[in-house]
Amino acid sequence: MIISIIVAMSLNRVIGKKNKLPWHLPADLKEFKKKTLGHHLLMGSHTFRSIGSILPGRISIVVSTKMDRSVVGYHVVRSIEEAISLAKEQGASELFVIGGEKIYEQTLALAHKIYLTRIHLMVSGDTYFPLIGDEWVERTIGSFKADHKNPYDYEFILLEKETIR
Repeated sequence: MIISIIVAMSLNRVIGKKNKLPWHLPADLKEFKKKTLGHHLLMGSHTFRSIGSILPGRISIVVSTKMDRSVVGYHVVRSIEEAISLAKEQGASELFVIGGEKIYEQTLALAHKIYLTRIHLMVSGDTYFPLIGDEWVERTIGSFKADHKNPYDYEFILLEKETIR
């Protein structure tokens, strides 16, 4: 099973502010849906609450030590390891890690790929993406200018660990 991180971040590594995205970029939301549809999603409880509902067409796994495990519509697990095991047991070909900061920190070493939307914006925030080490090789998928729908320049980037290329 491939473990992929998917994240949008500003030039100063911000990924969130007060449990929300500090920007609105429809192209990124569309790309997120395209990549994750039909797959398992791994997230922390803050990310789950910030989304506000279960994302249709995906299987949500929430890591939390406090949330009720006997819920319908998504899975609650106590650890990253338990989440990965559950996704494997359910036959997932790819598990998408969707945040937040602590979950990204805990899964970065386990991940095979990072799907990154780099938003050309400096913004204040309280949640950051961890530093990406030298073991990652960056390949720009597309570079886009701001337009009437997307107010910022942005890039879609795929990073892969050198060992799986």
